[in-house]
Amino acid sequence: YALYTEDEYNIGININFNAETGKFKYFLNKDFDSITNRLEKISREEAIDIAKTTLDNVGYSTKDYEIKSCNNKKGNEWNIFFSRSYNGIYNRYDEFQINFGVINSHIVVRSINGLVNNTFENNNFTISEEEAKQIAINKEKDFTNQPIIQITAEKSIEKMNTFVYCLENNIENQASIKTEDRIRNVWKIKIEHEKEPQNADKTLSNIEYFKRYMSKKYFIDATTGEIIGGEQAQFNLK
Repeated sequence: YALYTEDEYNIGININFNAETGKFKYFLNKDFDSITNRLEKISREEAIDIAKTTLDNVGYSTKDYEIKSCNNKKGNEWNIFFSRSYNGIYNRYDEFQINFGVINSHIVVRSINGLVNNTFENNNFTISEEEAKQIAINKEKDFTNQPIIQITAEKSIEKMNTFVYCLENNIENQASIKTEDRIRNVWKIKIEHEKEPQNADKTLSNIEYFKRYMSKKYFIDATTGEIIGGEQAQFNLK
């Protein structure tokens, strides 16, 4: 359900609820920009307390979430992220962002954005960092023989996607391929090449150019070692 306080698109308040569960999804105050110059200065501790109360008020317990970041934007507006954490790793598929300020001791909220995906499997890290790096290197060698200048690894929680599958099969439109809605613990391996070699072949198709010259990130399943997706680590300079 989408509720609006005004008929016009650029003004008023929007609130969205999941029609099946009744759970809160989204809040947006489109009039907030008109009052930013009146926002009062408050402490970080006060801002955190307000954000926690706000999250509780929309039906999600702060006992389940940790503060991922807390920033004071220009004009005394606060931007606070809450995220579920597993062994020190934030799950970006289960978190809330709250933007707000205070005027005359009254809380004025700009937006509350929630993303709650319950498909995270919290699988074990049985694959070592070095094993994950080698899996990513082997796959990268399928795409290019360009020198690798740096490899980095981090533990992460990621959703399965079609990034690598589309590269393997020369599919330009990733959105045309569907995959399972699964979220797993992964090793995120970043493989970097030279930014753009002087001898780069500009006659290649976009996808072949990307495979050969662009830096990439691979998602290596922390339990099975399977490559379950990835993402760009550099824009296509072509």
